[in-house]
Amino acid sequence: MKKWTKWAAAFVLALAVLVLPFGQGRSVAFAQTPTATLVVIGDASHKVMVCPKQVELKADTKALDVLKEAVGAENVTVEGYLTAIKDLKQGDGGPNSYWGFRINDVDASEGSDTYTVKAGDVIEFRYVLDWANTDERPVNEVLTALGSCGTGVVLPNPGQTPPDTPKETVPQADAAKMKNSAAAYVLQQGVKSDWQLIGLARAGVELPKDLKEKYLMILEERVNDTSKRLQGTDLARTILAVTAAGGYAEQFAGKNLVEKMYNDTATENMNAATGYTYALLALTSRDYEIPSSAKWTREKLVQHLLQLQHQDGGWAYSSELTAPSDADVTGMVLTSLAVQKDQPQVPAALEKARKFLQSSQLDNGGYGYDGAANTNTTAQAIMGLLALGIDPAGAEFTKNGHNPLQSLASFQLDNGGFKYVEKYTAADGMATEQALYTLAQYAYFKEGKGSIFRWTLTAAPKPAPAPVQVPTPAQPSTVPPVSNTTAPAQTASGQTGTSAASGQTLPDTAMFGASETAAAAGGLVLILAGATLWRRKAA
Repeated sequence: MKKWTKWAAAFVLALAVLVLPFGQGRSVAFAQTPTATLVVIGDASHKVMVCPKQVELKADTKALDVLKEAVGAENVTVEGYLTAIKDLKQGDGGPNSYWGFRINDVDASEGSDTYTVKAGDVIEFRYVLDWANTDERPVNEVLTALGSCGTGVVLPNPGQTPPDTPKETVPQADAAKMKNSAAAYVLQQGVKSDWQLIGLARAGVELPKDLKEKYLMILEERVNDTSKRLQGTDLARTILAVTAAGGYAEQFAGKNLVEKMYNDTATENMNAATGYTYALLALTSRDYEIPSSAKWTREKLVQHLLQLQHQDGGWAYSSELTAPSDADVTGMVLTSLAVQKDQPQVPAALEKARKFLQSSQLDNGGYGYDGAANTNTTAQAIMGLLALGIDPAGAEFTKNGHNPLQSLASFQLDNGGFKYVEKYTAADGMATEQALYTLAQYAYFKEGKGSIFRWTLTAAPKPAPAPVQVPTPAQPSTVPPVSNTTAPAQTASGQTGTSAASGQTLPDTAMFGASETAAAAGGLVLILAGATLWRRKAA
């Protein structure tokens, strides 16, 4: 019995030596994987397309990655920005419809492709029917109203994102300072749309060569995408963007985009002022030769715009002449129509439009809806005034001591971006891009340079001869995607971190450290010694 007692004592002592070090100064914890919540809300027919879904986050997970993981990358369309989820596309709900991106019940101040999702975030993609009248209800309220995911859906408490600080309204707007600040903001955030590129190019910014080359690759992919037909306003915008990036629209990606534009059938089907306006802007961006037999000559587009002008002098998004006139659309139309003032009936139409903009101006000097000014409408109205040769900071459009340029300045934030309406605290992408190219146009106006959408006065690049195709080994078949972020370096094992070769110590992730290994070896020796002693005595 004593033999067994001695053996048991030796074993317990050895086991204690082996185990005790793990309880000294070290606690074993299993890290919980951070999560966020994704919600996708469509239009009235689609309703809730993705009910609140908890997703696990990896390092540097972008909101767009979360969306693609949830609905499938093939169901997400990105053309500089998010344009479609599944079969619901921007423009399906009307000319002002688009996919909005919200973080914790606040409109995002950056794109879903650049925002890094944080633990606890509620990421929402909500389809907006009219950017001039957005639905600001919290996501819980919308989900409860739709009822598609049950009533009273409770989402995690979103963390509070520090809002941008609004700037106070300045008595006299410094347009040059506003323009430079907006341009710096767009460059910092990364160019995400054609209008941003155009705004930067015309704001006097020297665009980096690699930025223009990368954006031209994006445009080339868009032109060569056989899954969808490039037409209407998308085609017109692409022509302007190609030109702004230094390309040649009559010979781009092996296609003549200008010919495609003046023979485009989609413009007729659109039958709206915006469609004709952007087609006219594209076809007058240079002195392109348009045959008289073309489906859309400049003269034909002008006639369609004149036919859509309302009795009060304005234009509307709808082609119905009974629809209320809109300062936003009126400003857009004037941007293209004023260049054609030598055509019959155009001068009279321009004068009627001037009177409409004067009568629709708000008491605070700006333009908007329901008595409240907003950046987008004010910017487009300024574009229209500038096209008419009117200084928006002049006496004619100063109302109660306020003018449109001052109203626009009141929406700019300290970071250079522009919020959409007064109650917002974060910069809005569409508002910022429209304000940027409006301020660029104001600079052109002050310098007597004409329209920012006319590149005629600058040398047009000549079509380059087709390069000789020399086969190269392992030539990639696709253009790598443009990214505004740099991926962290990876170690040979695939882990992100600092390598030992750089002089930095890698984190110790082994289950057993050096001290534990030594203790284990010592405990094993004691066990063997105890067993040997017991056997000798047993013998």
